[in-house]
Amino acid sequence: VMAGINWLSEELPGMRRLFYFTSPSFALDNLRQKQIKVSDFTKCNDLFELASIDLSNKDVREEHRKWLDEVSKKAGLICLSEDWRSTLMWGYYTNNGGGMCIVLDVAKTELCPVQYVSRRTEFSSRSSFPLPDNPVLRQFSSTKSNHWLHEREQRFFVDLEAKGTNLCQKDGRNFIKFGDKIKLAGIINGPRPEVTGDDILSASGEEVSFFQCRPAFRDFRMVMQQDQRLWN
Repeated sequence: VMAGINWLSEELPGMRRLFYFTSPSFALDNLRQKQIKVSDFTKCNDLFELASIDLSNKDVREEHRKWLDEVSKKAGLICLSEDWRSTLMWGYYTNNGGGMCIVLDVAKTELCPVQYVSRRTEFSSRSSFPLPDNPVLRQFSSTKSNHWLHEREQRFFVDLEAKGTNLCQKDGRNFIKFGDKIKLAGIINGPRPEVTGDDILSASGEEVSFFQCRPAFRDFRMVMQQDQRLWN
């Protein structure tokens, strides 16, 4: 187990080191299975997901509904953050600090940074909605309200119909296995950990970089808990 946090900035060639916040419920199983859950566009936290456009026109609204159903059956996403220190991310996505942050190396070619906007864009026709086989879909589906700016999100898109991929299913959920495009780099346990460090390291099945975090004393961010006697 690597001590300190210097490893967090040690990116591999062609990869970005990013952070996946998760509650403790499924985290250990995902580590054992060496996989990350793929999110469904229709079940994301943002109620305006894939809806950064003006839907005041009834016809556009109907076409958008059909398009959303079509896209969600063929494509999914993994939502990642550039910032592991965010107190909001730990509060929102880790069961109030009880979960963990899985540190991942992700191929840059697979990533699309989210663009945060203050106004919704006007669209007027069905041709405006890119289908899953259109490269424009990535950019279209990476536009969100600036209310989410704190997430500093990067998106990893998953083709749910692709053959010969690391995609798998369990209990109606889609997962992508760790591989060339997404690799496990380490784990940061939460400030109110519900899972022990020993359990995390055992589930990962390999030597991984690891530490437990805590709220900083001087400012509003998370830092490494230096006193390992206080690690769970």
